[in-house]
Amino acid sequence: MKTYNSYKDSGNEWIGEIPSEWECIRLGMLGSFSSSGIDKKSNDGEIDVRMVNYTDLIQSRRYNPIQTGEKNYMSVTTTLSKLNEHRLEKGDMVLIPSSETHEDLGYASLIDFDEDDIVYSYHIIRYKIKKPIFHYFKKYLINHHSVLNQFSLQCKGTTRKIIGRDVFNNIKVVLPSILEQEQIVTFLDKKTTQIDSIIEKTQKKIELLKEKRLKLIENVLLNPNIKKIKLKHLVNLIKRPIQRKEDKIYTKIGMYNWGRGIFKYPSEMGSDLGDSSFNYLKEGDLLLSGQFSWEGSVSIVEKEENNCISSHRFHILNVKKKELINEYLWSYFTSQEGHFLLNENSPGSAGRNRPLNIENLLREKIPVPEIEAQIEIQKLVIATKKYEKYAKPKIKFLKEFKQSLISSVVTGKIKVTKDMI
Repeated sequence: MKTYNSYKDSGNEWIGEIPSEWECIRLGMLGSFSSSGIDKKSNDGEIDVRMVNYTDLIQSRRYNPIQTGEKNYMSVTTTLSKLNEHRLEKGDMVLIPSSETHEDLGYASLIDFDEDDIVYSYHIIRYKIKKPIFHYFKKYLINHHSVLNQFSLQCKGTTRKIIGRDVFNNIKVVLPSILEQEQIVTFLDKKTTQIDSIIEKTQKKIELLKEKRLKLIENVLLNPNIKKIKLKHLVNLIKRPIQRKEDKIYTKIGMYNWGRGIFKYPSEMGSDLGDSSFNYLKEGDLLLSGQFSWEGSVSIVEKEENNCISSHRFHILNVKKKELINEYLWSYFTSQEGHFLLNENSPGSAGRNRPLNIENLLREKIPVPEIEAQIEIQKLVIATKKYEKYAKPKIKFLKEFKQSLISSVVTGKIKVTKDMI
């Protein structure tokens, strides 16, 4: 990749050096911010409007950070004065000022429509740029690490992170010439579209494998001739209590919801494990969360989690091999009917007040197809997990590469030339 002939210090550690002819400027000097105070209500006597909301920005973040007039925005009402003051115009930007995650803070979306009835909600803020900037360069102006890291560093709050107006005004961005902005947009649009296409195809293959598995499970559930057997006759409830040693290192696990697998906590000494009791896990165990099974927290223990430990709040099941295959049982629990059973046997209102009653669950009857049908489902489960192990690091790398490329180009670390576009 080519670079520029000479560079200068931007005065910002995240941006670093920029081409000598470029400008590093605070957002407050480049434009102005405003909030609307318009909420999600509809009141008699007010004007019907459409509203760009926080969720619209999150959805656009996946690929193209642009809001178009064709989208199905939320319908609300507001007063004529607020409509006139907070109507969005083409070229405006809307940004996220608060979020539960650092990653979303400051994320910006470009308004790419000329409509007279679209406003923005009180959850986001509008940014109007005063200086001439190439329209589509705005979608790259803020959305890269060199700028978003500035927001993350200066946010406040614990559960929900918040950025103050003074922070927005003092964030620094980089401005090349208008001609270079156009070249950068042409180059980045081409490259990011290619990257997004690879990511989308990879994710689609995962979804297709999952859909194929769920279709096989559906065939089982809809077959009235398949026998149903109480779960307690099909599985063993396993206890492998650890003999805790204070000077031994242990690795605890947690579990994602909706069948998305297991994660490890940092390893710690036995003396630091706290008062809970723990069980060893073995590869092939079927693990149910005692607190969040109603949210689909069910997983098969993989090789990587072998000999890790789970607290007493997790239930370990092992199938009786002649009648049932673990992958089939996991697939059943991740189906609608299986999730219904987990939900029904987790009494309570919400969160930690909904523990799984494992004894009641074991008394439930589940469909048990012939072993050949279970093996077919097992093969799909194994194939999906194998592909996910390959695909997830690939997707992560591509997303990081995309962000690094945008940041390097927008801050001038890479020079875009005519032969590159």
